[in-house]
Amino acid sequence: MDVPIIETTHVLKEQTAMSKFPAMVRLLAIMVGLVFVMNGAAKLTSQPAMVQQFDHFGYAQWFLYAVGLIETLLGIGLLVPKSLRWAALGLIPVMAGAVVSHVMHDPPDAVLPAGGLMLVLAYLVWRTGGLPAQESGGDD
Repeated sequence: MDVPIIETTHVLKEQTAMSKFPAMVRLLAIMVGLVFVMNGAAKLTSQPAMVQQFDHFGYAQWFLYAVGLIETLLGIGLLVPKSLRWAALGLIPVMAGAVVSHVMHDPPDAVLPAGGLMLVLAYLVWRTGGLPAQESGGDD
């Protein structure tokens, strides 16, 4: 049975579109990863804007370094395909904390960057396989 050319072309177009999408996800992960590496490094090097922000939130100086370390390491994790999903999963609670901090201490529009990054991280988790499967503990 011969496959009509129209159907073959349609299948090829779908395959081409699907093969491009993972590259777009990778590009997004790289861009977001670099944002986290830069922001984490700014915290680790005690950049004045970061120190002022954490002081404004009422957090201790050690917390600035802890968040900076987490953001830097997991930002690097976003750059590595094998760790992308886990890094994104790890950064979501960090960004949730940032959202809460901004909601409590800043005008509403200050939430947008942290909230937007959290949504992008959730998208990356979804596109890279979703949440890890939960294993049964054997108590069934």
